[in-house]
Amino acid sequence: MSLEGLTLTTAVSELTARQLVSGTARFAGALTTLLKLTFGAVAAAQLVNLLGWRPMPNAGEVLPEWMPWLTLLAGSFAAGSVEEVIRRDAPPDRYRNRLLTDAAHAAGAIAMVDACQFVPHNLTDVGALGADLMAFSSHKMCGPTGIGVLWGREAILDAMPPFLGGGNMITDVRFDGFTAAGLPDKFEAGTPPIIEAVGLGAAIDYVTALGMNAIRQHEMTLTRYALDTLNERFGDDITIHGPDNVEKRGAVLSFAFRDVHPHDVSQILDESNVCIRAGHHCAKPLMRAIGAGATARASFYVYNDEADVDALADALSGVSDVFGL
Repeated sequence: MSLEGLTLTTAVSELTARQLVSGTARFAGALTTLLKLTFGAVAAAQLVNLLGWRPMPNAGEVLPEWMPWLTLLAGSFAAGSVEEVIRRDAPPDRYRNRLLTDAAHAAGAIAMVDACQFVPHNLTDVGALGADLMAFSSHKMCGPTGIGVLWGREAILDAMPPFLGGGNMITDVRFDGFTAAGLPDKFEAGTPPIIEAVGLGAAIDYVTALGMNAIRQHEMTLTRYALDTLNERFGDDITIHGPDNVEKRGAVLSFAFRDVHPHDVSQILDESNVCIRAGHHCAKPLMRAIGAGATARASFYVYNDEADVDALADALSGVSDVFGL
């Protein structure tokens, strides 16, 4: 099954029965947790079965009126696709996701963009994106773990209740309740992750100094080299998921190699000091959509070059040798 033309979106409905009616290829763990908290474990297991893919809406297509919330995945670390984010047949400052955020707003819905796999790799303009809320993480952009960023329109954040209680998030406490502090304090209860925040700031300074456009260009050049190298060397023995057009994907290659299980591929590559990931990449619905239990995934960033691609290809040849293929 091809991944091209599929969007990684989740639509959550607040119908009277509070049914989850649309599709996702997002974090399986986060999705399961959300469903359990909302519906309970048994109902969550039943609702997961309702999930499926939804094609990218065409320009002007109206979203269902019952859908008050639309979450968009800006970039996939499981398939490598950024096609649903960057619209290359439009002006450079025009995001394809804008088609979805505009449609969400036309239906009266709030649009949130998960940009964890997008912000570290692209020049990002939340205004052009049309997002109401947008989140990204630190550890995916050379920063420390345990911290990230939530950007939101002030009116929406102001209307949201605090989700954690603790010091510094209140202006008054009474026996019958409390008064929350203003923005952003009401969302930052207790001692903040000070060290992580300093590290995140340093990481942002680092990638900004490199230049986001330069990072994107480097990734596209390296991805093109990787796609060509692996396809020319292994032909039909390797299947690389996602679009071939590097302008429509990130520097992530999720692949199947012959009939070797991805975990075996990963272990043998590790012996050659080539580090990849193997598994379902927190995207089990996506794995089912492409008919795979798992894939191997090689990721490239600013610190990689063509020598790393060559090392990957050489190590994959070693996989063939081990299994006598």
